[in-house]
Amino acid sequence: MKTEKNPERKVQMEIYHFGTLLKELRNDAHMKQKTLADKLSVTEATISKYECGTAMPPFETMRTIASVFNVSMDFLYGTEKRSTVSTFGLSDNQKEIIEILTQQFRVKNGFDKELSDDEYKLLGINESIHKIHFPENFDEFEKARKRLVFEELLGMQLALLNLKNKYEADTNGIQFDKNVKMSDVINALPFKLTKAQLRVLEEIDKDMESNKNMNRLLQGDVGSGKTAVSIIASYKAVKCGYQVAIMAPTAILASQHLESFKEILDQFGIRCELLISSITKKKKEEILERLRNGEIDILIGTHALLEENVVFKNLGFVVTDEQHRFGVKQRTTIVEKGQNPDVLVMTATPVSYTHLTLPTT
Repeated sequence: MKTEKNPERKVQMEIYHFGTLLKELRNDAHMKQKTLADKLSVTEATISKYECGTAMPPFETMRTIASVFNVSMDFLYGTEKRSTVSTFGLSDNQKEIIEILTQQFRVKNGFDKELSDDEYKLLGINESIHKIHFPENFDEFEKARKRLVFEELLGMQLALLNLKNKYEADTNGIQFDKNVKMSDVINALPFKLTKAQLRVLEEIDKDMESNKNMNRLLQGDVGSGKTAVSIIASYKAVKCGYQVAIMAPTAILASQHLESFKEILDQFGIRCELLISSITKKKKEEILERLRNGEIDILIGTHALLEENVVFKNLGFVVTDEQHRFGVKQRTTIVEKGQNPDVLVMTATPVSYTHLTLPTT
């Protein structure tokens, strides 16, 4: 067991930690020093001394403090850890957000216990704040830094989760008809799908049949079968009465997609068309007129799809291939041509979305 070589310094550290802890508890409770002083029957100056680490309350006062903040005496004396995310130093709004998000994080992700410093081998927040400023050695500094970085990253993750939950709650997506089966086109394919493709399609189908917007990333190397997945998902959208937009970064890739889509979907009477910058003005005007009238089911093209005069009658599904070749504004522009359409982006370069992966075979 490690012994303290300097007993006086140990006492000073304990008083310092208690002062920091008391201030944290008071701030978390949105309580002013005067209010706490009244509850403890002491002066405001005494509370200031406690929090500055220049004085320690007597035992009876400690009992009152424990009662006021609903914590144990052991916790106040530092022999018991408080298994919650610290909000010391945050604004009132930030504290409220952390409280709400932490609860959402546990409920939506299956966490039924508090975050534990022991579980992640982390220092306590109060100890970390002290050691980041007054480390006795480099190892202490690194442990303190790790603890503070963990809390910062946790806050970022919770904030992102909140944005995702808010987006899903505020946006009513298209609920595609469950009676339209992807298996109809799967059974007509001239090749057999891989297990990975079938798994991905099952998840996409589930998303499309929900009333929430789908925003999926499909990652897979060249030749892994991403295009086949997009064709089958597009079939479901069209048979449910919606139009589909397929956006590719180059005219060559867009033309290849047109051939692939027509090869499989022509037999189902699905009308596919190509819109690229090299087509004649007359041909373009004809395509745009048919698109507005709903006479084109799937429009495949390049950046030309982003032009203002490209107007869909009922866009319900958007596929962006090689999504990293397009900016956020460009991907948003094509989506805004519909009423909350489902979105599938495909790439061989992994990025952060709700993520589906097709392994190479």
